[in-house]
Amino acid sequence: MKVTFKDQIPDNVNIPFGIYQYDESLRLNSNYIDIRGIVREKNSTWLDEIHSSFANVSSAFLRYSRWWWLTGMSRLDIRPWGQEGIFKPLLFAKAVLEWRKYHTNIKEILLIGCDPLVAVYLKEFDNTLILEGEIEIPPPFFFIFHAFKKSIWAVLRLLKVAYSICINHIFKPSGKINYNVIVLYDPVPDVPVKSGYRYYYGSLFDSINDIKIDSIGYACTGYTGFNSKQERREFSKNSSVFFLLDHINTVYLMQSIFINIYIMLLTWVIAFRKLPCSIKGSNSFLFWKNYLFHELDRVPCLSNMCNYMALKSIFKQSSQCKLVIYLYEEKGLERAILLACKEHGIRSIGYTPNPQYRTALSMRDDPRPASPKPSTYAVCGPEYVDFFVSWGKKDNDSISVWGSEKSSKKSFKTCGINRSHPKILFLLSHPNELKTFHSWLRANSRISCSVTYLVRSYKAVNYKEFEKVLTPMMNEFNCVMESHGDLNEDLEQCDLTVFCATSAGLVSVNYGYLSIYLDLNDFLEINPCFDNLDVMLYCKSPAEFAVRLNEICNMSADSIMELYQRQLSLVDRIFSPIQTSLIEKELLC
Repeated sequence: MKVTFKDQIPDNVNIPFGIYQYDESLRLNSNYIDIRGIVREKNSTWLDEIHSSFANVSSAFLRYSRWWWLTGMSRLDIRPWGQEGIFKPLLFAKAVLEWRKYHTNIKEILLIGCDPLVAVYLKEFDNTLILEGEIEIPPPFFFIFHAFKKSIWAVLRLLKVAYSICINHIFKPSGKINYNVIVLYDPVPDVPVKSGYRYYYGSLFDSINDIKIDSIGYACTGYTGFNSKQERREFSKNSSVFFLLDHINTVYLMQSIFINIYIMLLTWVIAFRKLPCSIKGSNSFLFWKNYLFHELDRVPCLSNMCNYMALKSIFKQSSQCKLVIYLYEEKGLERAILLACKEHGIRSIGYTPNPQYRTALSMRDDPRPASPKPSTYAVCGPEYVDFFVSWGKKDNDSISVWGSEKSSKKSFKTCGINRSHPKILFLLSHPNELKTFHSWLRANSRISCSVTYLVRSYKAVNYKEFEKVLTPMMNEFNCVMESHGDLNEDLEQCDLTVFCATSAGLVSVNYGYLSIYLDLNDFLEINPCFDNLDVMLYCKSPAEFAVRLNEICNMSADSIMELYQRQLSLVDRIFSPIQTSLIEKELLC
């Protein structure tokens, strides 16, 4: 079969074609190959096989160093903010071959806007394919050049992090930590460090009576920037909050730097071994090499190593700490925390504040090889328990439902819906969702007629990523506006909400708003509803969304209330009320 690559789709295309970046208008073409649909259909099996292949990479590293677990490379997370970008060319190429199996009579196809690695993996999987067109297949020496480039960037990032830790933490007064419980949290952009823990834990620990308030300490695991002096002045007003990295010294920092450099060198050794990534009989010997160098550059592990050293320093200075609570998502930082806890016999609890999905492969327990795990897990609701036990292969007895502050509710007002011209709050998780919705607006004018969308970006990441997509979208469609308030202020302006991968769509239900799930995922499917999509009024296309909006605008108040009550019932199972007595018991045991 001949595969022709094009940057743009030609006019009057008359042969089958697939598109790399999803576009609803092109999907409606009769010659469209639904690559995304094939990947989603095979998703479960293929991801399992990738996870199994990855065990060989982990085992290869662990023969030399346990510090593998502290790296970003050790965590498989195929979500848009994670590693979807590096896995997409591999899965796309495999899906093309899967389609070919059932269309043997087709002699030529077009692939539009592809990453060059799609061609590389296609040729690896089947060297009989004829590849032509507007794509440059990297020559063999490219991968060595690519590895050098990534390694240089990794070293520069390492030096930048080391400098920041040295300037902002090494010579700062740390003091002795005398807390029975240490609660760890990551810094949040535009949120003061002193209250950052509330972004994740909310008021979980506020109502605990049997534990003195000064026996719980809150440690920020990030390194400070230019506002460190102001942050420290705020700390003096709240002595229970501190920077974990303040407890590292020069010797520990140098040890961490040398270990980080050792990991970089070890990556070169492992990457150039022929470790296959196997997907249903197709093997790529280049994929793990690309993966390792991509992650080495993207996620330097020096900060994780320094947090490990700092936590060990605290344990050595004081024997008072008996429990560490941290945010559970299987990140390298978490594994650093667990290694320190294990070495000093400290109990640990991993709390998961947000719904998870099957593309977070590292959250699935695999005995070969087993990554560091907490003593127990704490989750927001029973839906998490079902997910972690059935898919995550975790022990049911190791999981407790602590609940969440997100369970707090406000009354639902059906009379507030403007049925002639609804204003909809569009809750975003990733810019790709906005790109897909832009293509929906272009493909179906019904969803841009007599409606206004107030777009709210995900606040915990760089706004510029959203701005690049949102600005041209607002210029093209008058019905799209940008949000500038907090969630409460935005909700008060709107009649209902739409969402894709963010749990804010579920939170809005508790705030008294009907919410609609739109499948705006560019590639792999992700949802925060634990696959209970029908209750959330699931729409997989603009046509379905147009029908759904029309139905809601013509429903009686009683019918809308019935829909809302069904959604509220699901959200109750995801974000349960805070179980104060259980939390108290687990902190004391």
